[in-house]
Amino acid sequence: MADRYTYLPSIGISVMLAWGIPLLFQRGGFRKEIIFSATIAVFCTLIFLTWMQCDYWKNTITLSTHALRVTKNNFIAYHLLGSALFKKGNAEEAIYHFNKAILYHPHNLITDVYVESYKERGDAYANLGQYQRAIEDYNQTIQLKPDNDQVYNNRGIAYYYLGQHQRAIEDYNQTIQLKPDNDQAYYNKGLAYIDLGQYRLAIDDFNKAISLNPIYTRAYIMRGDAHLSQGNKELYCRDIKKACELGDCKALKFANGEGFCR
Repeated sequence: MADRYTYLPSIGISVMLAWGIPLLFQRGGFRKEIIFSATIAVFCTLIFLTWMQCDYWKNTITLSTHALRVTKNNFIAYHLLGSALFKKGNAEEAIYHFNKAILYHPHNLITDVYVESYKERGDAYANLGQYQRAIEDYNQTIQLKPDNDQVYNNRGIAYYYLGQHQRAIEDYNQTIQLKPDNDQAYYNKGLAYIDLGQYRLAIDDFNKAISLNPIYTRAYIMRGDAHLSQGNKELYCRDIKKACELGDCKALKFANGEGFCR
């Protein structure tokens, strides 16, 4: 399961070898030569094996790949490999390994690995634009663990891209209920309200996102857009200027080009 579990038991074996082997040889120079040569040989062997083992621990991908090579139906290794591949941007290959992790996991148990495999496979499907499949995995994740706020937020994003804005808003509200300081959920809800033309509600959510995260650049920009949609150029310019102060000046350059904020 893990090399570190061998450290403590090895102490007893080492003591037995260190005290027991000398008793097998007669006293004198011959014993010293034999034990010294054998010790050097053992150390060289261990150094070589350690060098080989360290190469497996280079990163999660090499370690998990090695684990799958020397074990059978290792759902933990499949999950770790899928997670690592997804973080590197390889969503399709990640999905293959999440499939294996779910397949080989004991179905009479509910573990964090099992839940996360569904959740992260949903994230991978969403990354590929396969939002309906992502929603199916998020549904399964919520069934297994109903208190995961991030899953509701991610499912809301999937609904948003499918054009189901009201369902998205319901999921963002559930996210906020589980985690009231989730600034991203407020921002996402604001986007949904903008698409529905409910600019006042959008501004309220962007206000909340900014109060939780005062350097949330995109929230300033989108709040500015909501103000502009209501015909308030002054507040629009104020928000995009603030976004520029925080490092994103694209909206301000566009506004200046259109003559909005001169």
